[in-house]
Amino acid sequence: MLRRALLSRCARSLGRRSTGSASRSLRFAVLLAVLALSTAAVTPAFANDLSDFPCTAGDVEIVGNGIIINEPCLIQAGGLFNATVQFSVRNSTSTPRYCIALHLVPDGAVISAPIDIILRDGTGSSNAPGKSGNQKYRDTIMYGTLVNYPASAGVVCFGEAGVVRGKCAPNTCTTISWNTSPGASGCTTADQSPPGGQCRHQQVCIVGYGATLACVSNCTVTCGGSSTLQACVQGPASRGPYTFALAGSDGSSQSQSAFADASGTTCLNFNVNPTRGPVTTYTLTVTDKGGCTRTAIASVNVNVATAAITAPSSPACNGVLVYAASVSGFTGCSYVWTVDGQALATFAAGGDADDARVARVSGSAGETFSFRALDNACHKVEVTASCANGTQNPCQAKASVTAKECASPTLGCQQ
Repeated sequence: MLRRALLSRCARSLGRRSTGSASRSLRFAVLLAVLALSTAAVTPAFANDLSDFPCTAGDVEIVGNGIIINEPCLIQAGGLFNATVQFSVRNSTSTPRYCIALHLVPDGAVISAPIDIILRDGTGSSNAPGKSGNQKYRDTIMYGTLVNYPASAGVVCFGEAGVVRGKCAPNTCTTISWNTSPGASGCTTADQSPPGGQCRHQQVCIVGYGATLACVSNCTVTCGGSSTLQACVQGPASRGPYTFALAGSDGSSQSQSAFADASGTTCLNFNVNPTRGPVTTYTLTVTDKGGCTRTAIASVNVNVATAAITAPSSPACNGVLVYAASVSGFTGCSYVWTVDGQALATFAAGGDADDARVARVSGSAGETFSFRALDNACHKVEVTASCANGTQNPCQAKASVTAKECASPTLGCQQ
């Protein structure tokens, strides 16, 4: 009784203030809806799958998506809350339809068993008024509650796509049911066995607030190659505009903005050039106009760049071998050389004095290496290239060759 009195008082107050400021009316409307929602509840004890009922009517339908209007701003992904969902219910007849209810079938993620939800309007009524005059139909905003609904779920659809006339396989079709008798006006449970003329099989999608990120093109690249990531946010249009911020584990970052799409899903593409191998991970953070965020993660496989060492065709007369390093597809790289895994100074200082070792780097980026070791031993010459890519981690590449030298004098030469 108290709830009904409060609803009546709010309705009268909202009517008196219809000519007042929009913000004041909005606050009263929200209060009205919140009070009404306390009467709507999931009734799993009476839940019934109506998929195999021969539903052929089109009197009542859900128009568009259901919109979650109370998803918390701060809640961890997968955290649960009682979701208040707003639906637009269309009555195409000239007489009211009573006890409007949804019979949701499992989607495999959010719910695992059928759930019945009685829908109620802002006054707590479960009825959808009929059209009048020249109206083709009449739409009524109604609400239902899904308990223990996961946050950040984004768009979730229940039942087979489209509209199915007749019967469906069990647990495959979501159904909207109603009653034509005024006696059902005050129902507390959904009709568990409506006749075929009082139900309709149609898919119902619910839009929450969530984000997704996926690689859609060139998902395995050579370091610094180009990949495309698609970032999407699912949420009511009223949450927009959105800011999309993308951060890569290779130090890269970029951002874009977009107005919310009326469909409930807004997507943008990011072109990225990953440089951290073997995998660069990207984190998407979407922020709505109120500062609420949702995140998503995707990755791109990264193959190392290819370095090459060009060996001399023959040593100089002094036995010094001159090598040149390069990285395919890159310019502006820097190079670090080692011999047998040792720093050059360490290698040059080693060996016997008669080995006449040389380990010398030249060139603006250290791309040229001069080597000599007259000890008749096999030495491994290795270069590591570091190629800059903006503010990201540089691309790394390695290459190696081996060399063995021994003096070959010519005895008895002529002067």
